[in-house]
Amino acid sequence: MRLFHLTTERDRDRLERDGFPRRATTAGRGDRHLMLGHQPAPPEQTAMAYEHGLLVAVDVPDAVAQPFLRRDDPDADLFDVPADVLNVYAPFTYIAV
Repeated sequence: MRLFHLTTERDRDRLERDGFPRRATTAGRGDRHLMLGHQPAPPEQTAMAYEHGLLVAVDVPDAVAQPFLRRDDPDADLFDVPADVLNVYAPFTYIAV
């Protein structure tokens, strides 16, 4: 399964060097990072978030990703994945948005 996460050009270097941080930047998320599964958000949604950003694509086995599917809205295809799990699958792929 391919998981996607929005980031910036500046943070790409950090991701390449250090991987996903063990401490998420969003309050209350701990070491987990919100990832969108299967396909990226439509361009009009990513453009609103980052004018010149990147999608980080992380390819993980389905069996690894499934336990992190958000059960509160399974149709949204959102995953809360710990940094240590994501970082196993580096190097990541970057897609300009």
